[in-house]
Amino acid sequence: MMLFMAVSDRQAFAARIRLLGERVGSANQLAKQAGISRRILGDYLSGKSDPSREKLLALADAGGVSVEWLATGRTIALAQSHIDGGSTSLKRTAVFLPVLSRASSSQSDRHLPIPRPVAQELGADDTTAALVEIVDDAMFPTLQRHDLAIVRLDYVTPPPDGIFVLDTRGGYIVRRVTSTSANALNITCDNPAFGTSESRPFKKLGAIGQVVGKVGRA
Repeated sequence: MMLFMAVSDRQAFAARIRLLGERVGSANQLAKQAGISRRILGDYLSGKSDPSREKLLALADAGGVSVEWLATGRTIALAQSHIDGGSTSLKRTAVFLPVLSRASSSQSDRHLPIPRPVAQELGADDTTAALVEIVDDAMFPTLQRHDLAIVRLDYVTPPPDGIFVLDTRGGYIVRRVTSTSANALNITCDNPAFGTSESRPFKKLGAIGQVVGKVGRA
């Protein structure tokens, strides 16, 4: 069964550092170009410690990415940094996922890169997954406004219990779905401030895909 899996901040940060290492040739080369020891870089990769502002700047400069992307995982900054430079190494170290359009609930022409280790951990690729920006706080604290989530479009039917992107007339919403019987599903918000639950038959669920993780902020 596919379950929602949030990638921790330190895991995601380590994945971004690994991506930079692959981009410049190796972790040793990244440490050398950033002017830090391989041992300290290893501490960042293992989650034992976090870099100071100076070392974060040095790592971002060595890898040719923005400090914002390295620190937060905001993929727009990474995409702009690499694509403008004409880098081909990004294609080897990242997976480009389409972004769902808010208005139409369909895939837009925008594609943003996700570190390949993170995408592989969540079972996501460019044919079976997409990115969605969370547009409200209905799923807080699990997800909050402006989180960037990975959505698997190849979920099984009937859907397992989990968090789903649902199609509505006004665009998409993200809600928790649980089964109550063979043909009925309960739709709820994690945030009690967003009201009561709603029951729908399976055929009227309108699911676009299942949220399997969050990878940063939009």
